[in-house]
Amino acid sequence: MTKRIFVLAAMVCLGGCGDGATGDDEAWGQFVTQYAELYCDLREDCNPSLFESEFDGDEEVCKKAVVTNENKARQKKLERECEFDSDQASKCLGDTQQMSCTDWDAGLLNEVCNPVWQCD
Repeated sequence: MTKRIFVLAAMVCLGGCGDGATGDDEAWGQFVTQYAELYCDLREDCNPSLFESEFDGDEEVCKKAVVTNENKARQKKLERECEFDSDQASKCLGDTQQMSCTDWDAGLLNEVCNPVWQCD
Protein backbone atom coordinates (compact mmCIF):
# COMPACT_ATOMS: atom_id res chain seq x y z
CA MET A 1 0.00 0.00 0.00
CA THR A 2 2.89 2.34 0.72
CA LYS A 3 4.11 1.76 -2.82
CA ARG A 4 0.72 2.86 -4.14
CA ILE A 5 1.11 6.18 -2.32
CA PHE A 6 4.53 6.69 -3.94
CA VAL A 7 3.07 5.94 -7.37
CA LEU A 8 0.28 8.46 -6.79
CA ALA A 9 2.85 11.13 -6.00
CA ALA A 10 4.80 10.23 -9.15
CA MET A 11 1.66 10.62 -11.28
CA VAL A 12 1.91 14.40 -11.01
CA CYS A 13 4.79 14.31 -13.48
CA LEU A 14 2.88 12.08 -15.89
CA GLY A 15 0.07 14.57 -16.16
CA GLY A 16 2.57 17.22 -17.18
CA CYS A 17 4.46 15.03 -19.65
CA GLY A 18 3.40 14.82 -23.26
CA ASP A 19 0.62 16.79 -24.86
CA GLY A 20 -2.40 14.76 -23.69
CA ALA A 21 -2.63 12.54 -26.77
CA THR A 22 0.74 11.37 -27.95
CA GLY A 23 2.92 8.36 -28.61
CA ASP A 24 5.60 10.09 -26.55
CA ASP A 25 8.12 7.52 -25.33
CA GLU A 26 8.90 9.38 -22.10
CA ALA A 27 5.27 9.66 -21.00
CA TRP A 28 4.65 6.03 -21.98
CA GLY A 29 7.72 4.86 -20.06
CA GLN A 30 6.61 6.66 -16.92
CA PHE A 31 3.08 5.34 -17.26
CA VAL A 32 3.97 1.70 -17.88
CA THR A 33 6.42 1.63 -14.98
CA GLN A 34 3.85 3.08 -12.57
CA TYR A 35 1.08 0.88 -13.98
CA ALA A 36 3.18 -2.25 -13.48
CA GLU A 37 3.85 -1.27 -9.86
CA LEU A 38 0.15 -0.75 -9.12
CA TYR A 39 -0.95 -3.80 -11.08
CA CYS A 40 1.45 -6.08 -9.22
CA ASP A 41 0.51 -4.59 -5.83
CA LEU A 42 -3.16 -5.25 -6.54
CA ARG A 43 -2.48 -8.70 -7.93
CA GLU A 44 -0.49 -9.62 -4.84
CA ASP A 45 -2.95 -8.06 -2.37
CA CYS A 46 -6.10 -9.41 -4.00
CA ASN A 47 -5.01 -12.93 -4.89
CA PRO A 48 -1.82 -13.83 -3.02
CA SER A 49 -1.90 -17.54 -3.84
CA LEU A 50 -2.21 -16.92 -7.59
CA PHE A 51 0.47 -14.25 -7.38
CA GLU A 52 2.75 -16.72 -5.61
CA SER A 53 2.20 -19.45 -8.18
CA GLU A 54 2.47 -17.19 -11.24
CA PHE A 55 5.36 -14.97 -10.18
CA ASP A 56 7.00 -17.06 -7.43
CA GLY A 57 5.90 -14.31 -5.06
CA ASP A 58 8.42 -11.96 -6.66
CA GLU A 59 7.07 -8.49 -7.41
CA GLU A 60 10.03 -7.69 -9.68
CA VAL A 61 9.19 -10.71 -11.87
CA CYS A 62 5.59 -9.49 -12.02
CA LYS A 63 6.56 -5.94 -12.94
CA LYS A 64 8.92 -7.14 -15.67
CA ALA A 65 6.17 -9.35 -17.13
CA VAL A 66 3.64 -6.50 -17.06
CA VAL A 67 6.01 -4.03 -18.72
CA THR A 68 6.90 -6.59 -21.41
CA ASN A 69 3.25 -7.36 -22.14
CA GLU A 70 2.21 -3.70 -22.14
CA ASN A 71 5.07 -2.77 -24.48
CA LYS A 72 3.99 -5.50 -26.91
CA ALA A 73 0.42 -4.20 -26.75
CA ARG A 74 1.69 -0.64 -27.27
CA GLN A 75 3.47 -1.66 -30.44
CA LYS A 76 0.25 -3.16 -31.83
CA LYS A 77 -1.70 -0.01 -30.89
CA LEU A 78 0.84 2.23 -32.61
CA GLU A 79 0.69 0.04 -35.74
CA ARG A 80 -3.08 0.68 -35.76
CA GLU A 81 -2.31 4.41 -35.46
CA CYS A 82 -3.75 4.67 -31.97
CA GLU A 83 -2.48 7.47 -29.76
CA PHE A 84 -1.41 7.30 -26.13
CA ASP A 85 -3.40 9.77 -24.04
CA SER A 86 -1.36 10.86 -21.02
CA ASP A 87 -4.40 12.54 -19.40
CA GLN A 88 -6.28 9.25 -19.50
CA ALA A 89 -3.13 7.49 -18.29
CA SER A 90 -3.07 9.74 -15.21
CA LYS A 91 -6.74 8.94 -14.60
CA CYS A 92 -6.03 5.23 -14.99
CA LEU A 93 -3.23 5.39 -12.43
CA GLY A 94 -5.30 7.44 -10.00
CA ASP A 95 -8.27 5.08 -10.28
CA THR A 96 -6.00 2.05 -9.95
CA GLN A 97 -4.39 3.63 -6.89
CA GLN A 98 -7.82 3.76 -5.22
CA MET A 99 -9.01 0.36 -6.48
CA SER A 100 -10.25 -2.18 -3.96
CA CYS A 101 -9.94 -5.92 -4.35
CA THR A 102 -13.69 -6.03 -5.00
CA ASP A 103 -13.19 -3.66 -7.94
CA TRP A 104 -10.17 -5.67 -9.11
CA ASP A 105 -12.14 -8.94 -8.95
CA ALA A 106 -14.97 -7.31 -10.91
CA GLY A 107 -12.56 -6.48 -13.75
CA LEU A 108 -12.70 -2.71 -13.34
CA LEU A 109 -9.01 -2.29 -14.15
CA ASN A 110 -9.68 -2.76 -17.87
CA GLU A 111 -12.59 -0.34 -17.73
CA VAL A 112 -10.54 2.45 -16.15
CA CYS A 113 -7.34 1.87 -18.11
CA ASN A 114 -8.46 0.98 -21.65
CA PRO A 115 -9.04 4.69 -22.51
CA VAL A 116 -5.28 5.38 -22.33
CA TRP A 117 -5.30 4.46 -26.03
CA GLN A 118 -7.35 6.56 -28.42
CA CYS A 119 -8.07 4.65 -31.61
CA ASP A 120 -10.21 5.76 -34.53
